[in-house]
Amino acid sequence: EQTGKLPDYVLAPIGGGSNAIGLFHPFVNDKEVNIVGIEPGGRGLDTPDHAASINKGTIGTIHGFKCYTLQDEQGEILPVHSIAAGLDYPGVGPEHSYYAQSGRAQYVAITDEEAMNAFFELSRLEGIIPAIESSHAVAYGMKLAKTMGHGSVLINLSGRGDKDMDYIIENEYLKVTVTTSGAQIKSVIRKCDGAEHMWQADPEVWGNSAPILFPHCGRLLDGKFIAKGEIYETNLGHGFA
Repeated sequence: EQTGKLPDYVLAPIGGGSNAIGLFHPFVNDKEVNIVGIEPGGRGLDTPDHAASINKGTIGTIHGFKCYTLQDEQGEILPVHSIAAGLDYPGVGPEHSYYAQSGRAQYVAITDEEAMNAFFELSRLEGIIPAIESSHAVAYGMKLAKTMGHGSVLINLSGRGDKDMDYIIENEYLKVTVTTSGAQIKSVIRKCDGAEHMWQADPEVWGNSAPILFPHCGRLLDGKFIAKGEIYETNLGHGFA
């Protein structure tokens, strides 16, 4: 409705596939629309550490339905891996299996590293923090867009990423420095390449970035921050997290 025409591509991340099928199904009969599901490539499809059931699996049965699944020669389910908890599943829904087998949809894989790069790129450039699951689709969309002279790509942002910030910090994708008051952020630095994500250190980055990278951000009522029973006087001119 916004563009007045159908998209050229629709993309969605896929683990079990319930979220993706909600986007794909309305476009199945529109043959001019390319449908692409993005599976979790984990640490690479040449390793056992992924959850790409369609790309690397075989036809089997899991949870009572026939589908592509990651299994051994005896039909036992294999352990899988994805940085995104919502994609860490050793099978895929039967409708996706049908779309893949019939050729109506294409299924590709994006690695953990590619997904995390897309997570930060969308957060910095658009101020939208995608879930790590959604970041897989964003990563493929970025790749795809570079090959297109023109056209439109519809990406399903299946969830928000503020819930993933604890994981990202704990696993050292970001290094966050705060003052001793425990309230004022001094810097947020992406550890893999040193990219600055807060405005104090690099005004040029701030001009293209969103200040909201954490679940709770904003100015303080009366300049006070309360944590674990302690009251901190902050008097910040900008926001807090």
